[in-house]
Amino acid sequence: MKALFRAVIAGGLLLTATAGSAQYVERVYDRGSVWTVSYIETKPGQFNGYMADLGKNWRAQRALAQKRGDELSYKVLQVADARDGEPNLILMVEYKNWAARDRSLADIDAETKQRVGSLDKNRQMNMDREAMRTARGSLAANDLQFTK
Repeated sequence: MKALFRAVIAGGLLLTATAGSAQYVERVYDRGSVWTVSYIETKPGQFNGYMADLGKNWRAQRALAQKRGDELSYKVLQVADARDGEPNLILMVEYKNWAARDRSLADIDAETKQRVGSLDKNRQMNMDREAMRTARGSLAANDLQFTK
C-alpha cells in the first residue's frame, strides 16, 4: 500500500513539473505575404529561349496580377553552378495573402483568353514551354514578420 501511495505522489509531482514547463510563450511574429517558389532546370541549349518566354508570357501574367492587387512582386534567380538534374532557375512570386492565390477557374480562363487569345493557344504555349525546361519542384510559404 505504501508503494502505491508513493507512486501516486511521484506521478502527481511529475505532472506538476511538466505543466509548469509548458507555459504560454508570447508570439512575436505575424503572417506576412505568401511566396511561391518554382525550381526550373532548363534543357541544354534552351536557357535563352526559356528566358524569352518568361520575359513575354510569365511577366505578362505577373503584370495583370499586380494590376488586380493580388501579387506584390516577383523574382527570377539564376542558380550558380547548378549540377546535372538540379534547377538552374528559381522563380518566385509574392502574393499579398493566401486568398489572392485562390481564384476561380472561370476568372483564370477569362484572363488567359485576354492575355493569350484562346485557351487552345495557351495549351500549345504550355507544351512548347515544356520542351525547354523541366520543373524540379515548387513550394508555397508564408513570410513571417517579427512584431517585437
